Amino acid sequence: MNYIIDRYADVILGYALRLRKGDVLSINTEEANSDIAHLIAKKAKALTGNGTYIQYIENGKVTEKEEAETDFPIGLSPTAMLHLPVFRNRERDNEIDTLPLRILQEYRHLAEPLDMRKAAVPFASAPVPSEDWDNISDERSLELISSLLFLEDDDFQKLLRKRDEEIIEECTYMNSLKLKGCHIFDENGTDISFSFLDGTEFVTGIYELADGRRFVPSVVSGEISRLIDSSSVNGVVSATKPFMFFSEPERHLTLSYKDGQLSDFSASFPFEWYLKQDENAGKVSELIMSDFIGLDSGFYAIPEWDRIRTFSLTLGGPKPDGILTEEALSKANDSIASITIPFGSSTTEIIATDTDGDEITIASDGFISSC
Repeated sequence: MNYIIDRYADVILGYALRLRKGDVLSINTEEANSDIAHLIAKKAKALTGNGTYIQYIENGKVTEKEEAETDFPIGLSPTAMLHLPVFRNRERDNEIDTLPLRILQEYRHLAEPLDMRKAAVPFASAPVPSEDWDNISDERSLELISSLLFLEDDDFQKLLRKRDEEIIEECTYMNSLKLKGCHIFDENGTDISFSFLDGTEFVTGIYELADGRRFVPSVVSGEISRLIDSSSVNGVVSATKPFMFFSEPERHLTLSYKDGQLSDFSASFPFEWYLKQDENAGKVSELIMSDFIGLDSGFYAIPEWDRIRTFSLTLGGPKPDGILTEEALSKANDSIASITIPFGSSTTEIIATDTDGDEITIASDGFISSC
């Protein structure tokens, strides 16, 4: 098997899930991913000493269950969960506004509902290269994975963990500033301001269990994000990079807001379809910042990965992270629909305001300002 896939499997187990001796892995996937599922199970055996549960799922139903890399029944509950989704590009349905939620979710433009549940075990989702992914992305899927995860470097695990520490340090710094809101502008037409939602904080894509064990659900971290008070948004944001919408890459979207309400938009696709999902679908709900992937990073075609390309704003339901109070939970945008819009360039400036009313530059020339 390709050495990039071999190293990708190492990243999934050693970096994303942080498997330990005694862990029991459970994998959900499809028959198309059987080879990589068994490769991961073999590597998991070497790390944990235990076999791996593999469940094959088609159309939402379990078609087969397997206990891999074991000569006897495992007899233990899973302590780590992995999803190996198959990337598919499906044609957009002209009657999409009439489709049930189960079908809409297959278009990969919906977010999970907001909640405050804490993870009990490490979990991760790791897309597997496919012909559809190769066709839809600007580069080959293996090249994208390799570039994103440093897989050409023999020290890829070390480099990923170093990046984690840098992101955590930046996030801690952002929270120490006690920011209330910010103004963002760039040469591409973005000029937007908003307040952060009270009772929230900046968070990373790195999760931590109650026992201090870290894991990375989307295989790669690289972002710092915070929820926005949707009612406070004013101005214009213009996408500067392609993003996924209804399983297709889109390259143009400009949105205008007044007091939190979408007042106008220009799009290269039928944005009205998205807005029909619910009344909060078009409201801005989250700021995402990242400069560790770089301004010239490719289009990954995976929404969770494309969040981390320079700066982005989430429309609709955000990730359920960084909520500190029940009041904040009640005020956060609870739309089930979600799109992440990448914006920004080498001219992007983010000027934040703290609780004392002082202005602080938190991003300049397209990068997050140094701690």
